[in-house]
Amino acid sequence: MVALAAPAAEERELDVTPEQLIVHLADERFVIRQQAEKELHRRLHLVTGGQNNPIEELCLKTYLTTPDPEVRMRTRAVLADFAARLWGPVAYLGVATSTDTGFDPQGKMAVRLRVNQVQADSPAAKAGIKTGDLIVSFNGGAFTDPNPKKSFTDHLAGCSPGQTITVSLQQGGRSRSVTVSLGYKPRKLNKDAKDREIPPDFEACFKEYMLASKRACRG
Repeated sequence: MVALAAPAAEERELDVTPEQLIVHLADERFVIRQQAEKELHRRLHLVTGGQNNPIEELCLKTYLTTPDPEVRMRTRAVLADFAARLWGPVAYLGVATSTDTGFDPQGKMAVRLRVNQVQADSPAAKAGIKTGDLIVSFNGGAFTDPNPKKSFTDHLAGCSPGQTITVSLQQGGRSRSVTVSLGYKPRKLNKDAKDREIPPDFEACFKEYMLASKRACRG
C-alpha cells in the first residue's frame, strides 16, 4: 500500500484509492490535504496523453459536484495543472483553410471552408483531402455560423486525438465524404525573446479545458 508521508505527530498510513484521496482533500489537517492533492497530481501525470484517465474523470466530477470549497479549490488546481502540462497532445486535422462563399448544388448561397493547404502525412492527407476542396459540413452538420473557420476550429478543439470525424467535401461540382481519424499534435510552448519557455497560463488553460470538456459531454 502507498503511504503519504506526514509529520511524526500524525504519521500514519493513509488509504489511497483515488476516491479516498478525494476524501482526504477535506481532512482537517492541512498536511494531509496537501499530500492528497500532491498524490492526485502524481497519479494524473502517470497516464499517457490521449488515453482514458480515471483520475482526471474523478477530479472533474468532484470539481463540478462538490459543495466543499476546499475540495473544489484543490481539484481545480489539479485539473489546471493537468490542462497546462499533460493535456498537451491536441487533436489536429492538418489543413489550412479560409472562408469561402458560393452556391450549393441546389443553387442556394452557402458558407463553407476552402482548403488552401494540406500538410504532408497529416490525417487530412491520409484521408484524401486535397488542396482546393471545399469543406461544406462536418459530422453531418452544415455551417450555420457566418464564421465557419472559427466554428470548425472550435469543434476540433473539443475533439480528442484518435477521435474520428466525417467531413463532407466538394470539388469541381463533385461531392464526397471522408472519415478522418484525428492525429496527435503537441501544444506549442510559449517562449520569450530569448527563447526561454514562458510558464503556462494555468487559468487560461483551465478555462480552455473546461470548455472542451463541456463540448465532449454534449457530443
